[in-house]
Amino acid sequence: MSESFPKVIDTRELRIAIDDGFNWIIVDYGEALEIAFLPLLKMLLAIEQVLLWMPWYAVLAAICALTGLATRSWKVTGTVAACWRWSA
Repeated sequence: MSESFPKVIDTRELRIAIDDGFNWIIVDYGEALEIAFLPLLKMLLAIEQVLLWMPWYAVLAAICALTGLATRSWKVTGTVAACWRWSA
């Protein structure tokens, strides 16, 4: 039975090469990437602060409104509202 089981491919060398590539990018371009993504970080932090400040029902209404505008489907909007409320 174990003979018919497919062989596991050894991906250790590939993983090491990918890790080395990422480490090279971080060492050589890490500071430039950090500076480039700083505006995105500030925007996401501002959005987080607004969402934490707003009451949950206002966040739910805004998400449902955006879903309704994006999909033009009341079924999808209702599903999003139900899933959001169920998870809260």
